[in-house]
Amino acid sequence: MKLLSFNRRVKHGSFIGIKHPKHNLSSPGVEFQQGFYTTLNSRYAYGRGVLKSEQKGLKVVYVNEYDFDDRRARRDRNHNLLKIRTFKADTEWANFLVRCQDPDFSHDYDIIIGPTADDNMINLIEDFRKKYELDATGRYDEGALHTLLKELEDGIDSNQIVFCTRKALKYLKYIRTLEVDL
Repeated sequence: MKLLSFNRRVKHGSFIGIKHPKHNLSSPGVEFQQGFYTTLNSRYAYGRGVLKSEQKGLKVVYVNEYDFDDRRARRDRNHNLLKIRTFKADTEWANFLVRCQDPDFSHDYDIIIGPTADDNMINLIEDFRKKYELDATGRYDEGALHTLLKELEDGIDSNQIVFCTRKALKYLKYIRTLEVDL
């Protein structure tokens, strides 16, 4: 899989400022399992922060910003290359989302880049899992995935970059935290 080449500022919206992100603190049942979820979209990061702050009854949002340069990761002296998976909104992405909701499934990606899936989408995926079973190759029925994808497309409003391992997080450089009152 080709690595994306970018050196961009990624953002993470939260109810707290985060200088030292962790890869294993996200809630269970999120799109791509455990990871530190970021986006290039400031508005989306702010919206996620609002949601998290409101859930905690707080009146402030924090948008944490970091630099990530995958070219630096590819030049790692230890040849400790990151395993990065990039998805677009297609049946591969839908299949992976459904698989990630299975508590017995795990992946070995360091970073996953792809469309977001909101809470309503996770409910659609759970309903899908109750109706369909995996085939021997670890995929769901292609026709059923196309139907699911059409239902999911309305909920996609951004892309995300998820840092799934400690190794991936070492290539993330803290820049600043913006504090915004609600």
